[in-house]
Amino acid sequence: MRAACLIAVSIALALAAPAAEGAGGHALRLAPVAHAAPALAIQQGLLPLDRVLPVVQRAVPGRVLDVQVAGGNYRVKVLRPNGRVAQVVVDGRTGQVLRVD
Repeated sequence: MRAACLIAVSIALALAAPAAEGAGGHALRLAPVAHAAPALAIQQGLLPLDRVLPVVQRAVPGRVLDVQVAGGNYRVKVLRPNGRVAQVVVDGRTGQVLRVD
């Protein structure tokens, strides 16, 4: 329970911080993310979200709209600068991008 609280506080602080510069000079902007996803990921032994999101931003620059955890993978929806939404699937244990739709 304590770890889940720390994760929630970390995410809240990260979301409140100014946008960081992402790959390709695009600002990394995060939309609010469901708090259950990071807590569930930690319980499943997956990489923390703060290690996964930079990988996603390098693969697909844009604004993170949603993060879900399913089957040991992170499924991240990203709004690209061109207005299209991409779905990025990242292996939750290795951090490797498996698919971009």
